[in-house]
Amino acid sequence: ICGKKSICGCQKYGVKCGGILSASSGNVSSPNFPGLYPYNTECTWLIVVSEGSSVLLTFHHFELEYHTDCAYDYIKIYNGISEDEGNLLGKFCGDVSPPQFSSSWNVMSIIFHSDRHVARKGFSVGYRKGEELFKTVQMNETFSTSAHYKYYSTLILLDLLKSQILKNSRLKHLIIQNK
Repeated sequence: ICGKKSICGCQKYGVKCGGILSASSGNVSSPNFPGLYPYNTECTWLIVVSEGSSVLLTFHHFELEYHTDCAYDYIKIYNGISEDEGNLLGKFCGDVSPPQFSSSWNVMSIIFHSDRHVARKGFSVGYRKGEELFKTVQMNETFSTSAHYKYYSTLILLDLLKSQILKNSRLKHLIIQNK
């Protein structure tokens, strides 16, 4: 399928774009950049860096059709997999570059959408592997001298690890489905 559910690249009206990017750094740009992007296009890029690291996004150029609600041409940035609306970091259009973004886990998604009327130069964004998000902790390592704090710190750590495992399992399942 080509559109919202596809992350393995999109070919719609002869335009190829999107995909899964797993290098530790790289660039993403709208189709035909720095020329005008095509009409009726939807591209989804899934950026995956090594587990335990964040993804950093920095925009180098940004020029999309403007609308107060970004209803026509836009990009959406997600902290994680794009299908999870709770992870939407922002929807952007116009000619003001979005801010730099840092993910809270090792996956970030970018969706580009254009309608059938106005086209601009589009965008160019660099990504790279960011800082380590968490440190591996030995089970006998002490967080605090108090047993009470040690207990709650361990519970928080286990919740974070469980959350990370669930997210990575969803991602692996999604990647396998799209092969």
